[in-house]
This record gives sequence, structure tokens and C-alpha cells, in this order.
Amino acid sequence: MNDSVHQLYKQYLKSTHTHRYISYASFCRIKPFWVVKPTISGRDTCRCVKHANMAFMTDKLHQLKIITKAASTDELCAQMCCNNTSSKKCMYSDCAVCKNKQLPVVVSPEKMDEKVVYSQWANKTEARLDKNQKPITVRVVTKSKISCTIRELIQATENQLAVYMTHVYNVGHQYKQMRDMRTRLQQNEVLIVVDFSENYATKYSSEIQSVHFGASRNQITLHTGVMYYSTASGIQCASFCSLSSSLRHDPAAIWAHLMPVLKMMHELCPSVDTVNFQSDGPTTQYRNKKNFFMLAYFSRKFGWVNSSWNFSEAGHGKGQADGIGGVIKRTADQAVAHGGDISSLKDLTKVLTDQHLKIKMFEIDIEEIEAMDKCLLTNLKAPKNTMKLHQVTWKSNDAQSLELRELTCIDCGYDRCEHFAMKPALWIVPELVDVHENTSSHHKGRIIVKQPTDRPQSYV
Repeated sequence: MNDSVHQLYKQYLKSTHTHRYISYASFCRIKPFWVVKPTISGRDTCRCVKHANMAFMTDKLHQLKIITKAASTDELCAQMCCNNTSSKKCMYSDCAVCKNKQLPVVVSPEKMDEKVVYSQWANKTEARLDKNQKPITVRVVTKSKISCTIRELIQATENQLAVYMTHVYNVGHQYKQMRDMRTRLQQNEVLIVVDFSENYATKYSSEIQSVHFGASRNQITLHTGVMYYSTASGIQCASFCSLSSSLRHDPAAIWAHLMPVLKMMHELCPSVDTVNFQSDGPTTQYRNKKNFFMLAYFSRKFGWVNSSWNFSEAGHGKGQADGIGGVIKRTADQAVAHGGDISSLKDLTKVLTDQHLKIKMFEIDIEEIEAMDKCLLTNLKAPKNTMKLHQVTWKSNDAQSLELRELTCIDCGYDRCEHFAMKPALWIVPELVDVHENTSSHHKGRIIVKQPTDRPQSYV
């Protein structure tokens, strides 16, 4: 399927089933129209590293005919479970039967020491020079070739399989919980799916060569998402995209981008008192102590009864928000292709507005993001096992704490979870108290912070 037409023509001539000779020109002419050349844009560039590495190992075992019963990694997981892949105990190797199972290998003892080579994605550090010729250390991701014996390959697969099965269960569970949360929304609840799209680089319809070098191209941050809410006629959705010339993607920027979205939310459904957020889980953006603090802070400030932030499993964060980003970029590129120039945030906003997209647009100033910095405390302590949690919940009855959950649980709602609560289950949020002093001080174990009075009106 990935060969060239010229090579396929040679294979055709060598085929024993060929009944007549045709020229290369005729072979190309009668080629079905749906058979096209592979393109660089058609590559799979969003693979999960755990899925990719496990596929490399199992493919090599299949190639060597060491594993014959399982045709895929999913079937292999099913064979390693005594019940099914929807059982958390089995997939987490907590089952008394499953934790003792081994790979169904078929290989003779004399072949166990034969050498094999397989691929793996791995993180490495390299020493490089920056633009000032100073030595720095950078992290790179490479596709490495690993040489080992069949025995070592089987052992490595078994060691990685336990982590992989946990990962697979988390992926399926989070997708199911988010789908159920969306379909079960009440009229006082909303679900907001958000994600940062890749920054848009400004373009001109016609450019000189120097534009390709240096810092001539400005970048624009795109924070995209979809809001789901319930009405008398069923579940409705509203798409949005906030744009900013600031390239910050930290919690302060996230909540600055969310402010106009929350204002739109109250306009569309004034009775809402429960807000759920969904995103992927990078620790530099959404899954960190600062974002947890901001969730509790604004949940109390806006008078919500309940709120939660839900994270997808690592490597599986693609969703509705990414589709909004794709529409925005394609629309902008199409305008440039038709002779338009997009050199700034104002140009991009005007182009998107003129296209009458069904996507609500918001512009976020740098000053709004800097105002959000004043809401954050500087000495927050991160909760334990941050990388393992997939849901944090807040409720007004216990406004000073967030519940941490290993996985999302809509059955327990916002009460203490009996299924996936982490240990410790609560993260105590420092209380903010309005005072007249400009500096912070400690009083009876509380952190007393002056609230900023120069916030934009949309924050009030």
C-alpha cells in the first residue's frame, strides 16, 4: 500500500496471474482514482507513547510467532484478564487470578537466547549550545532500536504490560464517564471542554524571503472549547475560541481565557449552579496546584454549588476542542490563500468574524492575564500523586477543600467518593480574606491576602 506506482507496475509484470501485457502509461491511466500517493500530512502524529511502545513489542513477538493467539494488544489484554477488560481489578492487576497470569508464549527453550531487534520511543537528554554558544541540556524524544534476546523481550513485555493495562482501563473509563456526564446534564449543570490549540503563526498573502527568518512571524494563542448545557428541548452546545497575543498557557492565562466563557454561560443558562470542566492533563497547564486553587477560588466567588475539573488519560486528550481549533486555522489560512493578510490579533479576529462562523470569539488582553496573577498565592503546596489524579471536585458545603480522585466518578457526584478517592482524599485550599494591607501575613494558620480591586468588570 505504501509502494510507488512504478514498483507496483513491476510487481504486476512479475505476477503469475497476469493474463496480458499493458504498458506503464495504461497501468497508470486505469489505476482507480481512490489509490493515491501517501502524503506527509497523512502521517499519524498523535500516537500515545504507551500504545506505540507496546505495539512495537507485540508486533515483534507476532513476527517471531511467539504469540499466536492474540492478534492485537486489545486481545492480549483480554487474555490477561479472568473477567473482561471493563473490570478495574483485573486491569489493575488487583485480582488474585489475573496478577499471576503470564504471556501466552509459544517458543522452544533453545530459541530463548536468540538476538532480536525492536523499536521503542524514549526520552533522552542531549548537550547542545544555545544562540550565545553556552552549553545547555535539552530533552529529546527519539525512536531507538533495542537489541536483546527473546527471553529479555518477553520479560520486558510482561513488565510493561501491567502498566499498559492500567493505562487502557483509564482511557476507556474516562471516555465513558465524560460521555455519560454530557448526556445526563441537568438544567442547572454545564460541561465545558477546553484545550489550547497550537499557536497560530501570522501569514501574508505574498511574502518576501526574509519573513521566513528571525522573529517576523507573530504567534497568537488559541484557547478553544465547547460548552454543553441542558434545555427543555435537550442537550445543546456552544462553541467558543478566545484569542490572545500573550503566549502564556499557565493557570492565570487559562482563567483569563475562561472569564468571557463563564459570562456567556450565565447568559445562556442563568440557573446554572454546577460547572464541570474537561481537558487534557499537562502539568504546566491544567493539572497543577495553581489551577486547583483557581477552581476553588472562582467556584466560591461565583457562588456555584458544585464544580469539578476532569482530566483525560495522558496521550488521549484529543476531543471536541481540537476540532474547533482546526476550523479556526483552516478558515484563517483560506483567507490568506485568497489574498488576505493576517499579521496581528486584530486581523485574525476580523477575518474570523467576517466568515460568520458559529463559534463565539473573544479577545483576551495581556492586562487581563496579569490581573489573574494577583489572585494566586505564591506558597501553594502541591497535592500528592498529582500525576495520577483524573478528577478534582469542589462543593460549597466544604469550600476550603478539593476532593482528589484517581478516576472520574459521576455516580458519587460531589460527595465523598467510595470508588476512586485518593489517599489523602482532600487537598486543603488556603482561605483568602479581604484586608486593607498590601502585603501578605500569617494569622492563626491562615494566609491573609489583599484582594485586587483593579480587576476588569467581567471578573466581578
